[in-house]
Amino acid sequence: MSTNITTKAIVTLGVIAGLGVSILPATSYAAAEDVTVNFGVTSTLSGDMVCATSTTATGAAGTQLSSTCAISGSSNNGMTFQIKDKDSTLNLVSSGNTIAPIAAVESTTGNLTQNGWGYKLSGATGATIATGYDKFNPITASNVTILTAPAGSATATLNFAAKTALSQAVGTYSDVVTVTVTAS
Repeated sequence: MSTNITTKAIVTLGVIAGLGVSILPATSYAAAEDVTVNFGVTSTLSGDMVCATSTTATGAAGTQLSSTCAISGSSNNGMTFQIKDKDSTLNLVSSGNTIAPIAAVESTTGNLTQNGWGYKLSGATGATIATGYDKFNPITASNVTILTAPAGSATATLNFAAKTALSQAVGTYSDVVTVTVTAS
């Protein structure tokens, strides 16, 4: 909008200056005016927004169940990926039965060693996995930065896993997490 207003002002000044030439003597129509030119440059962000499809892993109680999805984005200024639980209920739920998030960050990048569910990142290209997020982490109700990327394209795999006790009730357990990609 300001570009249009500035353009109209310049055209109007040009018309007035042009009319002044015919009325004023040659020594009195020279004038200097400072013109400020502004361009707004914004960050762009595009890509396949996070986990277009969700998958259901099935298996026996007492085993680790895993599910993955690809996340990617592209930005001219860099970007940050964050994750959190969508609501204040952090548990996976099935008909009143629950699987709580793991109690602490796993000590290795391998499988879950504790009962519960969590997430980690792997296979980052064009991005840096935040410290500790190459290991399974518990989900939280607040955004945490899991991946950062400079200008360009970035991809990673978001891995979810749940490990249950042998006594875990049969059911399909679910929760909703929100992954946000923000241009820098």
